[in-house]
Parts: sequence; structure tokens; C-alpha cells
Amino acid sequence: MAVKQLPTAISLFDQTLNQRCATLFLRRRLANPSEICLVCCSSQRTDSVENEIRQENYSTENEQIKEIVLQEGQLLELRFRGNVVPMDMDQKLIPFAFNTYFPFYFETNVSEIDRYSQHLSSYFYGFIQVFAKQKLRNSIKDADRKKQQSDVVKQDSYETDICLAELLVTLPKPPADMRAPVQKSLTSFTGEGVLTPTLFRDMSTSLNGDEWRRLARRLGMTRIRIEAIEHDYHDDAPYYMLLAWFKRVPRSSDKVILLTHGLMNINRWDLAQELQSIKDDKRSEQGTFSKDDQLKLFRAPFMRICQRDECVRIWKQLARELMLSNEIIQHIEQQYPSKHERCLRSLEHWALNQTRADLPCLARIIRILGFKPLAREIENMA
Repeated sequence: MAVKQLPTAISLFDQTLNQRCATLFLRRRLANPSEICLVCCSSQRTDSVENEIRQENYSTENEQIKEIVLQEGQLLELRFRGNVVPMDMDQKLIPFAFNTYFPFYFETNVSEIDRYSQHLSSYFYGFIQVFAKQKLRNSIKDADRKKQQSDVVKQDSYETDICLAELLVTLPKPPADMRAPVQKSLTSFTGEGVLTPTLFRDMSTSLNGDEWRRLARRLGMTRIRIEAIEHDYHDDAPYYMLLAWFKRVPRSSDKVILLTHGLMNINRWDLAQELQSIKDDKRSEQGTFSKDDQLKLFRAPFMRICQRDECVRIWKQLARELMLSNEIIQHIEQQYPSKHERCLRSLEHWALNQTRADLPCLARIIRILGFKPLAREIENMA
């Protein structure tokens, strides 16, 4: 080691010998929640200090503990920030010194600054900070104009405040200041295909434990949204999670497939198979309907198609894809003057006369014509 480095090494060695591990405790009195106690002591005396403050009826509920490294005799300062401060405003800055053999105790009564802030919580929040002085070096470069290649560096030291630790202070609000929870209205929705309120209700009761939360994550819902639903609806949260997901999914998406995949991802194969069976049973029932029932079944997809001007404009091409003959197309064209009416009558003729007329077949034809979002929407109605 060079002789020049000896003073620096000796100084660092001396600082290391004086370093101590310290523990900060922050507790609240059991009988009076506004009365708090902060203790700064050596980590070797933690057990004895805990016994002392326990005998003073300070609760470990919401206890704050921090460990820091201090030097013997180091000067420190307590500060308060946030919405919770001591009732005696002269106590906002409290100086003290760290001593291994004499713990520092600070007891005070705290109160809130603004009773109307933090209104969404049942607590007022503030912080106790532990500050210390620390010397820092500031480098200033002076360029020598005559010798531009060399810089002379001047070392200036200055003292600044450093925050060593910060402990959270919570003050319970009086019951009168707590905002009563808003009662959420139990909303309803119109079913789509096999996805009905009854199906969602039965499925939600079949989900055990946190399975509904895992399903919600698989369906793309955020954790914040899941927590909000649980907070608002409590026991009905699984049902309203399915309802919220249903309303947010685009109409062109196949909701049945998305829900089936979500159930499989959480290993609820029984519910996934049951959902698929319900969908298959509904498809098989479509072939046993009367003509009026058949038209009622196709009313919603037919209206969606006729609302698209692009589909109405090419109604003849649509009719040919529906396997309508030229004679029928000419008859429809002569009998109905508007293109919207012609498009609708072509679809109705297909539904009443084709033996394999169903929604998947209609969606396939619409996809061939280039309307993929509309095709997915029709598939979702199946």
C-alpha cells in the first residue's frame, strides 16, 4: 500500500469499527390508536426493547420495522411527512443521537392534517423519516487556457441531509368519516346463442375457490378489474365476472370458443365439455323447427347482413353463393324494388328451402364473400 493511501485506509477502518446495526420499531398503543411509539436501538437489544414496549400496551398490529446501519454517536433527526403529523407541531423535527447502550424512545399523539383526503381508505396515511447529515464532494473543473490539455480539479465538500429510513404511519378514521360502500345495482344482459344468464349462473356456482379468478385471468381480465368485481359483488363475483367479460368481448369474436378454452386452461374439462354439448344440442335442434321458427332463428343474422351496405350491394352474388337459381333471382328482382328487400328475401328463401341451412353454413358463405368480421359475429350467434 502506498504511503499516500494510508490516511484514507485508516479513516475507512475507523468508520467500519464504529458502524452498528440498528433497528427501528414503530408501534401504536392498543387503547389509543393515535398514540404511537418509535424506538431506535441496537439490533443486539431488540428482544429486551420489545418486551419493554409490549408492557406499555403497544400493539404489534400494523407494526413497522426497519434495519439500518449507523455509527456510534451519529446525530439523527426525525421528520414527519404526509397527512399524519404530531398534534404538537413543535415536534415535527426531533433530533437525537444513536447510542448502542441507550435506546431512543419517542412517544407522541398524531392526528390528520386533512380529514377529507384519502377518502377511499379507512386510514389516514403519513410517514416518519430518519435523516442524517452526510458530507459529499463536489468536483469543479477549471480549464487552464494556456494548457488546454490539462484540467485542474478542485475538491469542495458540502453537507447535506440524507434520508436513511421511512416508516409508514396509519391512523384509523372515525366510523363517521368512513364512506359507506356504494350498493351496486345487479345488472342483467340479453343472452347470445347458448350463452344465457342461466348458463352463466350455473357455471359460476360450479367454480370452486379461486377458480373464477384464474378463469378471469385466462379470459384476459386485469387483476385490478378482478379485485374491483370482488369488492363490489362479493359472493356474486364469479357470475358478474362472466357478465363483465361477455360485455367487453367484441361481437365478432366467438365467445363460446374463448370461454371453452379458458375453462380448459384451468383444468375444468367437465364444464368445457358441458358447454360444447349445449352448443351441439342447439345445432341439432335447428333442423326440427317449423318454417316460422326457422325464420325466427335466422332473423338476427339476416338483419345484421342487411344492415351492411356492402352486402346489400352484391345481393345477387350472395344469392348465387346461397345456391339460388337464376329464375328465383329474377323473380325476387321483379317482385321487390329495393336492394335491401331483395337481399332479405334471398336469405329467407335459402333458409326455407335448403336442407342444410344453418348458421355455420351462412357464416361460411359470408366469409367466402370477404366479410370475415361479420362471419365471426354470425358464428358467435350459433
